[in-house]
Amino acid sequence: MYILRKTALLSLILAMIFTGPVSSAQTPAPGPVQPADETVLFEDIPMVYSASRMEESILEAPAAMSVINSKNLRDWGIVDVPDAFRRVPGMDVIAFDGRTWGVSARGFNERWARRMLVLVDGMSVYTQLFSGVDWDMLPLLVDDIDKIEIVRGANDTLYGFNAFNGVINIDTKDPEDTHGFFGKYIYGSFNRNQYIGRYGDHLDLGRAGDLDFRAAYSLDSSLGYGDKYGHEFADKENVQIITSRAKYTIGEGMNAEFMFGLNTGLRNTSPVVRNNNPAMNYANFEFENGKLNLIFSEDHTAYIQAYRWKQTDDYKRISNGLDSDDKKQVQYNIEFQDSFSLFDGRSRTVWGASYRHNDVESLTVKRIPEGNQKQWARDDLASGFVNEKLILIEDMDYVEKLALVGGLRAEWSHLTRETDFAPRVSLMYTPVKDNVFRATYARAYRLPSFLEVYDTAYIPANTGSITRVRGNENLKPETVDSYELGYSGVYYDGKLGFDADLFLAEYRGMVTTFQSQAASFFPVARPFIADFNNNSKAHSAGIELAVSCKPWKWLDCYANYTYENIRDTRAGNPQTLIYKSGTPENKANIGVTVKLEKDTIEGMPFLGGTTFNINANMRDSYIFFNDSDVPRSEFDIKNHCRLDLRLAKAFFEDNLELAFIGQNLLDENYEARWVTVPQEILFTVTVKGWPWDWEIAKKKK
Repeated sequence: MYILRKTALLSLILAMIFTGPVSSAQTPAPGPVQPADETVLFEDIPMVYSASRMEESILEAPAAMSVINSKNLRDWGIVDVPDAFRRVPGMDVIAFDGRTWGVSARGFNERWARRMLVLVDGMSVYTQLFSGVDWDMLPLLVDDIDKIEIVRGANDTLYGFNAFNGVINIDTKDPEDTHGFFGKYIYGSFNRNQYIGRYGDHLDLGRAGDLDFRAAYSLDSSLGYGDKYGHEFADKENVQIITSRAKYTIGEGMNAEFMFGLNTGLRNTSPVVRNNNPAMNYANFEFENGKLNLIFSEDHTAYIQAYRWKQTDDYKRISNGLDSDDKKQVQYNIEFQDSFSLFDGRSRTVWGASYRHNDVESLTVKRIPEGNQKQWARDDLASGFVNEKLILIEDMDYVEKLALVGGLRAEWSHLTRETDFAPRVSLMYTPVKDNVFRATYARAYRLPSFLEVYDTAYIPANTGSITRVRGNENLKPETVDSYELGYSGVYYDGKLGFDADLFLAEYRGMVTTFQSQAASFFPVARPFIADFNNNSKAHSAGIELAVSCKPWKWLDCYANYTYENIRDTRAGNPQTLIYKSGTPENKANIGVTVKLEKDTIEGMPFLGGTTFNINANMRDSYIFFNDSDVPRSEFDIKNHCRLDLRLAKAFFEDNLELAFIGQNLLDENYEARWVTVPQEILFTVTVKGWPWDWEIAKKKK
């Protein structure tokens, strides 16, 4: 491992020397300067939305940000969305089995990554039952995604509760960009078979307007990893996904969007703990989302959005006779936002309000053990926010722009019965074009989950366990105060860029469990009671560096490095802060993409349409807090390096593509305790347009 660490450090240094600095957007961040020759980039600096809830250059975003676009997802060979975040600085991804992931920014990762908010087309898919995101349940197809924006650091001011350590904002493609037929077949390790079909079109409704739409279907089956600390276990699945999105353009200043999704099927579930209690889970996740967009002028827009999603889990236990733990979750949300500019564009204001209602029914929460009865757990959330970006100085010596960004959200939850205020302020200094320094302070809150507040689950004494978990209805939200210093810049006509982010965070009121021995709950023994409390504190500090380069239009490369240190700052409390998981102190990623066209290499036109990508992800020096239930030497997450590659060849004017994908090729490793992540080999066939139209398309070109 010493050699691995030295090799990783040397690779990173060499990458920085030979590629120069580049943007953390993972894609090149070229400037708008016109190139002197064709080897210089022709792309613009990426525009982002998530840092301010309004369009702006990624260089001027008041937060540490990365962008993954649809081209990255294709070139990297991403089949499961969470794997894409392995390339992003500051992000942690752990696989618990063949279809369960934990995704978090800046540490504290676990099976239910409680401190990371995830949005899909503006819809929060964060579950209040456990606090976290069930990635496998999302009605989301990789090929439908337009781009993913990742905000690292607190952003409660703009997105409300649970945008604690960051926000993942996933935008699917506009229906106008998905006309025609698209098909894909994926086959690979563990007998994975996935069939994907999509069709989109445009309807001219005359005076009634225009309608663009698409609909997609996927059938996905896999046997899963089938391993748990050396024993086989069941994590296979057979699921169907249906998605659709339509855009109805009423006029120049108004359009309405409608989105629907369904993820349904059988998932064999094994708990990520050391017992033998697998289950069959017949699970469904469905949503309906509607949005009305109003465009008053170029600088004044507004929208109203309403959505509902529902998740049901029907567990059928396979062993040891435990009762079923079926669950039902329903979330309703409505929100309004208005954004406008004043003073000739020197002021940009965004304000809005939202209301959300959550319903949960489960034997895990609000259970009456004597009668094994379930009760509904409910929560109502209401909030309003305002965010202002004001240009203080512009076009002066040594100051191209000096801007102040400030915002505040007031939010109330019935769960805690209190109002919390989440401020954010950022100073943005641009000494010269395309070089921006920023300093940001933000506060954020994570609401306790229904599980932490209302947990009444217990393991009956006849199973050999004497532990009971008890919720705490007096829990308060977790709080983080986040401080950041950052720099973003691009050079050489946009061919090179560099990002550096220094961060510090103070966490208070972290929710953990504390075990105490009860007088008597069962006649056979004195059980241990695990109580949830707000007694934990932590401190996190680190640095994120990112470089990328595109010296020629056929070569794209990046490298990034993250150092993070987390300290438990509690006094005299020996309980676990991070459950059965760890955070690596050192994370490094290096990637290269080569995409050849017919005229790329003279005399070798047959190489046209060939794409090769390789990514290396290295993790070491894992941080573990006291873990009283498992010996430190057993099932530790070891330092490791993951290597992924993709080789593809396109035919018929890129209408047909064959690809080979290799994941985790170096060796099996532990990312989470008890489950090894194996090597995987996948093959994909992608078809664009109807085959009988390929020749016509070729002649048109």
